[in-house]
Amino acid sequence: MRDKTLIIGAGTAGICIANELFKKKEDFEIFDTAEYKNYPFFFKPPLMIGFLFGRDNFIKENNFYFNDREIPYYIPNIIGGSSEINGCVHSLGSEKSWRKTLEDFNLNFEDIKYAYEENFSKDQKKEKIQIRESFSNDLDDDFFSFLTKRGVPYGNTEFSDTERFGTLKNNSGQFFRSTPLSSFYKIKKLVKKDIHVNNISIDNNFNVDGVFTNKGFFKFNKIILAAGSIGSSRIILNTFLSNKINIQKPIKDLAIKDQPNVRIKFKLNSQKGTLNEIYSSTFKRLILGINYLAGKRSFFTSSGATSAVYLDLDNDEVPDVKIQLVQFTEKGRLSSNTSRGIEFDPNPGFSLGITILNPKSIGRLSISKLDDRTLVKPNYFCNDEDLELCKKAIKFCLEFGKELKDIGIVNEIIDLKLIKNDVEGYIKTNVFSSYHLIGGCTLENGIINKNFNVTDLNNLFICDASVMSDFVSSNSHAPVVCLSSAFAKNIL
Repeated sequence: MRDKTLIIGAGTAGICIANELFKKKEDFEIFDTAEYKNYPFFFKPPLMIGFLFGRDNFIKENNFYFNDREIPYYIPNIIGGSSEINGCVHSLGSEKSWRKTLEDFNLNFEDIKYAYEENFSKDQKKEKIQIRESFSNDLDDDFFSFLTKRGVPYGNTEFSDTERFGTLKNNSGQFFRSTPLSSFYKIKKLVKKDIHVNNISIDNNFNVDGVFTNKGFFKFNKIILAAGSIGSSRIILNTFLSNKINIQKPIKDLAIKDQPNVRIKFKLNSQKGTLNEIYSSTFKRLILGINYLAGKRSFFTSSGATSAVYLDLDNDEVPDVKIQLVQFTEKGRLSSNTSRGIEFDPNPGFSLGITILNPKSIGRLSISKLDDRTLVKPNYFCNDEDLELCKKAIKFCLEFGKELKDIGIVNEIIDLKLIKNDVEGYIKTNVFSSYHLIGGCTLENGIINKNFNVTDLNNLFICDASVMSDFVSSNSHAPVVCLSSAFAKNIL
């Protein structure tokens, strides 16, 4: 019988795997849970994606649970997955971190570099995912001046091997978001939407037999799970349970990781061209639109963050924190208040977003026995090292804010009194997800082997963010593109 391959998931990993199989002229199908193939054209510029979060039909919630809080986490209901809805910041990360991660797989860093060159382009090539440098303004110049005085060198923010600062790179063309789906456009018509795989059927010889879905049973003899940390982990847990696979210890939950994100907000004395000001002025919105249509670099082709710095705050010669200059302040963080979507503050202001690059805190993913929901407990800052790094990063941000306040640029550091009186309380009350969940189906968890094959099962593979035990970058999009492409090219 000829191999009939199923790819489960048409997100970042699934589309990249499908693209490699398409080039090999292999026979495959792609199932995805998404109900929609596209979202309205209005949301195609990267900046506009934040407003899509107010549309329940295109984005679903799967909130995390932390310290009696529900933390917003979003699942795309659109073909293309997270790369279609998340911020478009581009970073491959650290070679040292990559080499450590690749010890889990029969791949090397040369495979990743090749995949990077094959899939990304700075020359606006349509058949590749496009990279465009963010624009910058006076606030970025103030940020850069502060960092230069601190001895941090200017550098390329695509990489984070050493301390550096610079403008951000975005996955964007001249006008619109650039993603695997928009670049490998021939794959889109192959995706079968609105199919929910519940579990995978395994025969008595531990061979893949097919999948049970909301639309019946489909027979396949080779399956690749690429549904992301939540989707793939859920299917694996259900598969182990339903097939009563003989494992030494029943698996009730899986270890996962998420990068915590904490923001410090600043109110400005005067206008500096931030998104707060633009959003509150019809004239400024018109000017922004005219510049965008003229093809000039502007907020439209960014996520609202324009520059960043990688810092080594524990002095081990490896950057451990990323601080992004976010050109707005908002009321709440998406659905953390009473409404969904971005709601900018009316006064000029900006934020500094702190991300722990490779947190040591480990969370858990399980399936609720009561209502079958996927439960994610990220356990942010359960490791003291993560908490100490965040405190140091906040101190750094406050020093920048004080410098700008002393020269009359900043009017107020919002919640400064609370931060000084109880910094740990501020962190745990204001931490949010960076939307970069990894883990669940890792070698470390005993789920896969070095060839991405599920342990003791034949022809069942997993390749997406769920197989990564540690972070290699501040942003997961480029790493998932490279890992999944290298897997499909070199291992399948």
